[in-house]
Amino acid sequence: MSWLFPIRKTPTEPEQDVRTYGLLVMGEDYRQEGTTRTPSSGVDRRNYPTNFVSEMITGQVWDVESLADRGKVARYDPQGYNIVWGIANAVYDPWFKFIDPDTKEEIMQDVQAELERLDAQKWLKLAYGYERAYGWSWLRVALVSATDYRVDTLQHDTVDVQFMLDAFNPEDAKVIALDENGIPSLLQLHLPSDTGETKSRYEEEPTKTWILMRTRPYDRSYKGMPATGSSWDYMAYLRLIFNSIANYSQKIGLGAFVIKTRSAMTSELKAAIENMAKDLSSNRYALIDGRFIESLDFVGASASSINFGEFINVLMDQVAAGSMIPKDILTGASAGAISGSELNSKEAYGMVSKEQTKQNRYVRELVYRLGYTETNYLIEWNTRYATDEKEAADVEVAKVNANIGRLQFMTLNEVRARENLENVEGGDESPNAQPDFSIGMKEQRPNKDENQNQNPEGKNT
Repeated sequence: MSWLFPIRKTPTEPEQDVRTYGLLVMGEDYRQEGTTRTPSSGVDRRNYPTNFVSEMITGQVWDVESLADRGKVARYDPQGYNIVWGIANAVYDPWFKFIDPDTKEEIMQDVQAELERLDAQKWLKLAYGYERAYGWSWLRVALVSATDYRVDTLQHDTVDVQFMLDAFNPEDAKVIALDENGIPSLLQLHLPSDTGETKSRYEEEPTKTWILMRTRPYDRSYKGMPATGSSWDYMAYLRLIFNSIANYSQKIGLGAFVIKTRSAMTSELKAAIENMAKDLSSNRYALIDGRFIESLDFVGASASSINFGEFINVLMDQVAAGSMIPKDILTGASAGAISGSELNSKEAYGMVSKEQTKQNRYVRELVYRLGYTETNYLIEWNTRYATDEKEAADVEVAKVNANIGRLQFMTLNEVRARENLENVEGGDESPNAQPDFSIGMKEQRPNKDENQNQNPEGKNT
């Protein structure tokens, strides 16, 4: 007879025939009557309920209006991290050039040299990442004579440099005063204390040396929405699903080993079975007393009607739609960069290109704050160069194929005229006289065994 767990001890069973079962235990409150835990020794706690729940699972981090929760999602949620910092890296890592709008030549190399000395790429990327995580952030542009709040400052950072850069998120740079137009005028900085890392201190500083970065405003205030806002709920649902699957697997083991016996077991046999069960990959099993062990089976939870995979895919589609990042890049399934340079994803490149365009105003403001008053220039991002070569090759192939098609009803010189090329001798002949310009056609060669297929009279068989 095959027994399925869970098994209850019935009141009609004689006292001397009481059986011991090690069942799927979900916790002390869920233990069924007549069940016992598997004896444990040392640090073996496989039969104990989970006592740790990730902070990312609790409802406390689902409040999109909480700045602390926005930061946690951007730091610890896989999709949130990619939406925030993956895009920040894709936007600023390629960097940019200053271009003369008339000559299309690169200009302002001295400004580029100053930005490099200031490590501007790092600070712009950090401020932009904060802005995507929280909805707005602050880039500090201060003279080297001002107080340096930076943690990762190197000794040579201030050599031959007049300014220094820093980035703050809204949690550490709180607006405490506005002017008559509602524009922030005073910030309160939350900084570590010099008495210890766990201590805090607060400093106040006017915003005149700061650049407010905000690309997704939702009203007329200085605040904005995080880049994770439109995907917030779907990422929360994904965390809940993964947490449920993980707990189900840990507490139930996605099945159980069932040891069947035919008679009462001796204490030695019972101890041997319990010791053996501890070494199994499953965390739960059932023991049924009998004269000897009949079989050892694994009963899995394969009867579930819920397809987690399809549900997860639907949620991932919504996260991808809200973040405007292709799902294969968002999940890491593709080897391509978010910019699309390796994946050749026009959707990914288009999104990054739009974000770079939004950053132009902050780059221009930084250049102005550094004392460069030139305004007649363009900012050309290097991301485009990653796809230019392949796209140019694709365009060239398309043009060649189009011209080959035209040769069926146009003369060679007519086709050359479309490409601003000079006429060639014999190029005015009618299309019917033109040779075959098919690309990739191999020369037809006679069968090497052709002579072997002829009879002595020279006729084919």
